[in-house]
Amino acid sequence: MSFTTTATTLITDSLTDIGVLGVGRSLNSRDSTLALRYLQEFIDTTAGKLGAIYNVARTSFTWTANQQSRTIGPTGADLTLDPRPLWLVSATRVAVGETDEIPLDIWHRKRWLYEVDKAAEDDVPLAINLEPGPTNSTINAWPKPTSAFTLILGTPTALSGFANLTTSYTFPEGGYREWFRKELCVRLARPFGKAHLLGGPDGLKQEAKDAFNQVERVTDQGPPEMAPNILGGNGYWDVYTGQFITRGNG
Repeated sequence: MSFTTTATTLITDSLTDIGVLGVGRSLNSRDSTLALRYLQEFIDTTAGKLGAIYNVARTSFTWTANQQSRTIGPTGADLTLDPRPLWLVSATRVAVGETDEIPLDIWHRKRWLYEVDKAAEDDVPLAINLEPGPTNSTINAWPKPTSAFTLILGTPTALSGFANLTTSYTFPEGGYREWFRKELCVRLARPFGKAHLLGGPDGLKQEAKDAFNQVERVTDQGPPEMAPNILGGNGYWDVYTGQFITRGNG
């Protein structure tokens, strides 16, 4: 089942684990302030770690005709989504008057930047590119759609929390409790004079890696991506059917 914890509990458990605190001893304000910064840094890092994603949200948006770029995020965005996605797990489109979801290619930044004919237009797009920003992100559609359509995105839900020492946060089951504690042990070992515990086959780093491997096995990483079209032509390789699918404009 899910578990609820505070930063104080995690920090106390981690410092006890590496022998900085005796069992039953309380944190002092100096140590807790430093450890909280390390914990917040760890949580921030997980936002870009695919294996730490515990849910892929499916959200639909209406894309306005004749718009090539739209902002997506929590504030001042064309497409409202909080938090703004750092990457896309999946993307499909539904044309007006239709019900079938057609997969879109998800272009990485270099593919979008090297596209020669960015001004190309068509009824609906074949691909999209996501450009993350500090507050909101930008989605670019190619070709520029001349008709409105529904865009359905699969976006990762990154871990968040620990704004302070006392607020309680709830996380899913599957090993997050152990991973948080052991990862924090790794990060706190050096500043608290326990660096000798880090290495070796039974060291803290290996324990944290093993704990993350368990989390990674149970996280929802969304559907497998469509392989790039290495054969040429207007289509993609469908990993579900094992066939090359020719794209149309519908």
